[in-house]
Amino acid sequence: MTTLAPRLRVASIVSIVSPALLALLLAPGCDKSGESAKPGERAQADAAPATEDAPQGPAMWVAKDADTTVYMLGTVHLLPAELEWRTPAIQAAFDEAKVVYFEADVASPEAQQSMMAALPRLGTFQDGRTLSAVLDAEQLAAVQGALDALGMPLAMVEPMKPWLVGITLESQAAVKSGYAADSGVEMVLGKEAAAAGKQLRYFETAEQQLGIFAALPEADQVAFLVQSSKAIVDDPDALDELVAAWSTGDVATLTALAEGDDGGMGSEVVTEALLVNRNRDWVEQLTTLMADEPGVFFVAVGAAHLAGDQGVPTLLGEAGIEVTGP
Repeated sequence: MTTLAPRLRVASIVSIVSPALLALLLAPGCDKSGESAKPGERAQADAAPATEDAPQGPAMWVAKDADTTVYMLGTVHLLPAELEWRTPAIQAAFDEAKVVYFEADVASPEAQQSMMAALPRLGTFQDGRTLSAVLDAEQLAAVQGALDALGMPLAMVEPMKPWLVGITLESQAAVKSGYAADSGVEMVLGKEAAAAGKQLRYFETAEQQLGIFAALPEADQVAFLVQSSKAIVDDPDALDELVAAWSTGDVATLTALAEGDDGGMGSEVVTEALLVNRNRDWVEQLTTLMADEPGVFFVAVGAAHLAGDQGVPTLLGEAGIEVTGP
């Protein structure tokens, strides 16, 4: 039996890793289902039965003060089209909100242009080095194993910095398992929010998200890549199992994703950068929002950002805001 850590590492692509990166890496023509014909059915089959203590449907929290309500839904950025995840409670909260928050704008032409301009500068070597030149033999073997499993040549990723290679491999592994960005929660709700005339707001810019990865020390980028590569080979069914947990509101598994060991992301530095620091920033923004603006708001961000002691709901509670949830 595999341990939880590699399962969490593979699954970070669907709940932690930036939707901005997924929008770039899973461009039209690349975002197609692979070998798994009906992954949604398998994820649903793996899900635990609904009970009073573990209700069917993704977990949602509610923060309130005298005149402001903020619904917070944990999302998965890539999903199989067949998976039914929306509940009446989620739909009602979404319908009630006049403003919807996402992590970053990844859909507008302006955002796409900004990301395309920034990625070569932030994600590829600018000093003539290559990926294989910064990896030792054992690390390179781990990466080669993942490349072989995905049918990708080493030459394709040689110009990339380790952080970008890790995300590229994970995104392609997800696609091969039948997951698609178009079916992810943000893409679905973003289109619906725009069609309904809701105001869209974002915690970060897409370029800021890319910069978070690019600013990681190279050793931590390598640890991130190696952990990703090993997990892709060792536990190819991890996404199905963890999406099944997410879709049934299994907060214990989401908490393990956010808190277990180093968060399953290769190093504590990576976990702090990708998860903890961003959570703190979003809490500051939400605290200001609740102090300044009345009304109903809907927040949809990666599920791991909401679970655990460093999750947004817990940090909001510590800031003196009333939060209820699973």
